[in-house]
Amino acid sequence: MVDDVVREIADLGADFEEFKRGNMGSYLMQCAERDEITALRKLADVDSDDKDAVYKLQLEAKIPKRVVQWIEDIINKGKTAKFQVEQEVGEY
Repeated sequence: MVDDVVREIADLGADFEEFKRGNMGSYLMQCAERDEITALRKLADVDSDDKDAVYKLQLEAKIPKRVVQWIEDIINKGKTAKFQVEQEVGEY
């Protein structure tokens, strides 16, 4: 039997997928991509001996990428959970 946690993950994944397709989600994804690209461009020009500046720019590039990855991860987990529910109880 499918437990409540699996159903909650399926619902959460669907919510995030809907969010991503909506105006706010689309805006967030565009901002994340823009900020990552901006940081990577700056990183290409920074003095490689300036460890603090390199570290700061690496973080600026990684953080937006992680946010997008978190969203994609929960969407994928939700799809997997939905499939599990459908296999056990039929259409969900």
